[in-house]
Amino acid sequence: AFIVFITAPILAMQWSRIPFPGFVFEQSGVVANLGRDDWSGRKAGIDYPQRIILFNNKPITQTSELKAFLLSLKIGQGVTIQTEAQNGLRRFFTYVEITNYPTKDLVKFFWIPYLIGLFYLVIGGVIYILRGMTRAGLSFAFFCACTSIVCALSFDIETTHQGTALWTLAIALLGGAILGLALLFPNE
Repeated sequence: AFIVFITAPILAMQWSRIPFPGFVFEQSGVVANLGRDDWSGRKAGIDYPQRIILFNNKPITQTSELKAFLLSLKIGQGVTIQTEAQNGLRRFFTYVEITNYPTKDLVKFFWIPYLIGLFYLVIGGVIYILRGMTRAGLSFAFFCACTSIVCALSFDIETTHQGTALWTLAIALLGGAILGLALLFPNE
């Protein structure tokens, strides 16, 4: 959890400097259900659950290719995008403006969940120090650690995709941790 809290802001800040097409996407290339309607891609009609298949007439088979294309663009430049819906319907967007990722959205979608996760990490650490020798204390500290990882990596799921495996593991363990905590606290 401590390593996550050191690396998550670095990854988020690096990603926020990449030219932004007005939507974020999951590791599968599907446009994420996250964002605001005034983002340029969302205004153009690109929305969840469309999958990006062409970007400036270049096929996208992996999200790393899309990131590489974005790195080659300049702010204010227009791009063409083709998407495919779950039912196979394809849509072509002739002009989507590349912008900067809005700072207020970085606060809303990264920093607020990150700080909530940091709060859980601190509370879990305090409980571990004070009551780490009890089963309920260990269970609560583990729950807090899992919750903190899920919160800190929630932005990463739709942006850098570097912590997806760890986020998936933490959210799965979170369910078990809350069940274990419910069996131990306040009384077994």
